[in-house]
Amino acid sequence: MYEHYIHYVPTGASRLREFAIALVTVYCNLCDCVIAPSESVASLLHQRGVQTPVEVIPTGVEVQQFAHGDGPAFRRAHRIPKKAFVAGYVGRLAPEKNLSFLAEAVSAFVGQARCGHFLVVGSGPSAQEIRRVFLGAGVRSRLHLAGSLEGEDLADAYHAMDAFVFASRTETQGMVLLEAMAAGRPVVALDAPGVREVVVDGRNGRLLFSARPADFTAALATLESTSPTQRQQFAAAARETAEQFRMCRSGRLLLSVYDRLVNRHEVRLKDQSAWRHAIDEVRVEWELLKNMAEAVGQAIKK
Repeated sequence: MYEHYIHYVPTGASRLREFAIALVTVYCNLCDCVIAPSESVASLLHQRGVQTPVEVIPTGVEVQQFAHGDGPAFRRAHRIPKKAFVAGYVGRLAPEKNLSFLAEAVSAFVGQARCGHFLVVGSGPSAQEIRRVFLGAGVRSRLHLAGSLEGEDLADAYHAMDAFVFASRTETQGMVLLEAMAAGRPVVALDAPGVREVVVDGRNGRLLFSARPADFTAALATLESTSPTQRQQFAAAARETAEQFRMCRSGRLLLSVYDRLVNRHEVRLKDQSAWRHAIDEVRVEWELLKNMAEAVGQAIKK
């Protein structure tokens, strides 16, 4: 959903948003079939005028990659107390991830919790904002910015968490939610496309329909206060959810779509004039927007 990233463009935001939506819609209507990663995205495509058949096939996750990890070792390496309740986030640290909201909500939780900590994995321009919020709340020492991680280090980070937190409303499918669930971590998240298909409130985490930081803080506090048995139930439900999104399952579903399309009719090229017309329109519009942005950039430099 490119329209959620136009804050990076210095001017022409409304026009660029319309262009981004139209670009995706035109492209989809030139195809024989469109794959959407969630029901929410499929519904949005239909609302925007996509007439091509849309199949919902989630992007798969390698469950085994995140099923095991050395959480205690990761905590020791990052000076996180063994008995701390750790809320964790993984992803790009950027404005479209709604991290100002998340930092406010989690810092409030950390401030009131007996031993609450926040582990952030990722890099990006919003890192400084997160630091600022935690510093203002007087809990900077309980914020751990681990930077970008991958492989075993990333799996260890997930296993160092007690709960995964997520406030983005711009996802098509929250892959990090599934990675966290594969590690047996319940999720606290705001309701959004790609999130509501994964998080089941009260079963594998908390799905919040309110955008009030205080409600998010309270949901985290509720998870912290659950009994060991309840935590085990959350963990089991999280792993069960991740199993439904295994990479091999998504691969089989995708192959079945290709088989059906190929067997239904001989593969043929679409009317090439339609593609050429669409490409020409995109090129002209993009040049206008690019020139506008470059002009503003030059003016700022002067």
